[in-house]
Amino acid sequence: MNDAGEDSARLARSLALGVRLLESNRLEEAEELLAKVIVQYPNAADGWHQAGLVAFRRGEGKLSVARISQAITLNSTTASYYNSLAGSLWLMDRKKESQETYLKAINIAPDKAQYYSNYGLASLKLGEHQLAISSLLNAIKLDNKLVSAWIFLGETLEELDRLEEALNAFSNAVALSPDNLDGVFGLTLVLIKDGQHKKADAILDSSLVKYPENPHLHYKKGLVSRELGYWQKAEVHFQKAIEIAPTMAAAQWNYCHLLPGVMEDKGEYDTWRNKMAKRLDFLQNYLKKSDTTNINEFYKWVGGSQSFYLAYHLENNLALLNRCGEINRTIMSHWAKQHDIRQTSPLSSSLTQQRPIKLGIVSSSIRYHSVWNAFLAGLVEQLDSNLFEIVLFHTDKQRDEVTQQAINSCEEYIAETSVQAMASVIVKCQPDILLYADLGLKPINEQLASLRLAKVQMTTWGHPDSSGRSTIDYFLSGELLEPNDGEDHYSETLVRAPNLGCYIEPAVTNLDKSQQALQLIADNAIDANKHIIYISPHAPFKYPAAYDQLYPDIAKQVKNARFIFFEYFRNHVLSDLFKKRLLKAFAKKGLDGEKFIHFLPWQNQQGFHALLSTCHIYLDTCGFSGFNTALQGLECGLPVVTLKGPALRHRLASGLLSRIAVTQTIANTPAQWLKIAIRLGEDSSWRDDITAAIRTNLHKLYRDREPIDFLNNFFAHTVKDPQLAKQRREPKK
Repeated sequence: MNDAGEDSARLARSLALGVRLLESNRLEEAEELLAKVIVQYPNAADGWHQAGLVAFRRGEGKLSVARISQAITLNSTTASYYNSLAGSLWLMDRKKESQETYLKAINIAPDKAQYYSNYGLASLKLGEHQLAISSLLNAIKLDNKLVSAWIFLGETLEELDRLEEALNAFSNAVALSPDNLDGVFGLTLVLIKDGQHKKADAILDSSLVKYPENPHLHYKKGLVSRELGYWQKAEVHFQKAIEIAPTMAAAQWNYCHLLPGVMEDKGEYDTWRNKMAKRLDFLQNYLKKSDTTNINEFYKWVGGSQSFYLAYHLENNLALLNRCGEINRTIMSHWAKQHDIRQTSPLSSSLTQQRPIKLGIVSSSIRYHSVWNAFLAGLVEQLDSNLFEIVLFHTDKQRDEVTQQAINSCEEYIAETSVQAMASVIVKCQPDILLYADLGLKPINEQLASLRLAKVQMTTWGHPDSSGRSTIDYFLSGELLEPNDGEDHYSETLVRAPNLGCYIEPAVTNLDKSQQALQLIADNAIDANKHIIYISPHAPFKYPAAYDQLYPDIAKQVKNARFIFFEYFRNHVLSDLFKKRLLKAFAKKGLDGEKFIHFLPWQNQQGFHALLSTCHIYLDTCGFSGFNTALQGLECGLPVVTLKGPALRHRLASGLLSRIAVTQTIANTPAQWLKIAIRLGEDSSWRDDITAAIRTNLHKLYRDREPIDFLNNFFAHTVKDPQLAKQRREPKK
């Protein structure tokens, strides 16, 4: 054999060994071998490709992209190279490029079902559902036994709420490969969404019998148990997953942030909060000892499955939120370095350049949404356009006519659902101020807020609790919404704008009683002429267990009282748990709760207004207060009974009532709340007086220029005189 032949044979042997090392997950040895191969054989495209695959498996996205790109430079006609490059681009969060690269692989090899499947998945993740369905059906047409295509098709159809078709797709996947846990888990999730909870749980139990030591199955069982409200069972399965696979980021994160949505009593609240504190301390220490690769595994969980329910507790959450914020900051700082996202430092000196201040607003709620209606719309439309250029960074796929109105009201509108893409856009845009309007609602917002992308960063009460982050400088609130010691609840500098702190437009809604609403009430054996109807339109996790007895106490005093609650549209299990708790409270008072309690389907805006207009009294929860719902109640003339609590999230409805000077229905204690609710039910004359006062003063809620004028000045000071801006607006005594 001549030298060239021997050289070729050596290369082939090295590549074959590289494949074996990669298949056996001996990544360090594979990297050492292939790093030498690409130096020794720089023109061998297969060598560069394999070296790229090793980098991909090691989580080194940037290196993987560089190596596979070199393979394509040497040989641009091999479809598998493009397929691999697309996977590496996805790892780098360059999702659109990834999708386009999968298409290049299809164009070279249009008979490869797997490439269509991968392209379909990329399209799904980018929110291009119809393109995803078309590509996945092509994959199945080429190979109807390709399990991944059936699974991705099921996921796409599930996102579109085409549940019957999704069940069929996942069922096909499981029939082809009963041991494919992605198929099993997809099937269980659709079953849960379809209300078939027991069947979903049984499928996972069956899989666990076969594979009792599979950490991914325990993790997924934990997720399903959590959705079913089996909190202790979820805890056990997350623990088991971590025991089997200690570095499993998904299990670690969900275990540490596990909190029940509906609990039985204060003791249970305290127990879970203490557990969470200890687990967060453990996670913080774990991350300090972890290498970069392991830390980067956590980034996708920042903001996902986090402690959403914390805000609905009565206690001060700052200590727990600070822990969460520091963990998020640690993870996202590592991620930023890996993805070349340049962070800045907090503003210390003034802006001297004479130009409009660039205000960036990051939100997933730039559409018809409570956050937009209550705060953002007025801000975007009313701030001084001579002082500010507003750039909207929209982090959600949903659009409507309100989105278009927002686009017309701002200087620039940018929509991205990829955290890397949006972070890069924000850095390039260089906003002077970055306002996060709704932290706590979407993972991408949490991820971005854990980075320092602007010199001044703020948040507000889209989710009314502290961010707990050192990267957020200010929390924008309102004088009427904060207690005198409100600062004690925030890691940020608290800024009290005048009154409610926001500019609200009057609602344009037909408030007439609709036949549909009347029929809905009649179907539940409620007669608006005979019964006193109390409506409490909140999600089940907003009701603290400590105050359940207030409802039967009202029923014992108010003749013919009836209570309307709502089934939570995202998870009926939580509604069922709350209803069970209420029935228990009624039973303790010797009452049959089924006679008094009525859970109605969740309503759209028109239906909700129509229902409100048929009721007599609005009951705010004695915990997390309503703002938009209370506002709609007031617009219907309903007396709003609310308890003014210790923090912003407990004082939203009382702020509205204070603004219109109808404070007779604001309670300072649960006993006072009960007394007011009973009197409104028994004294129709007083109830009519309250309604008259509401209608007389309602206009005071709308088009309030004071907060806008204040924010014009405050935003300007944050970049032109930072020290002055840091002076908190003191509460009125």
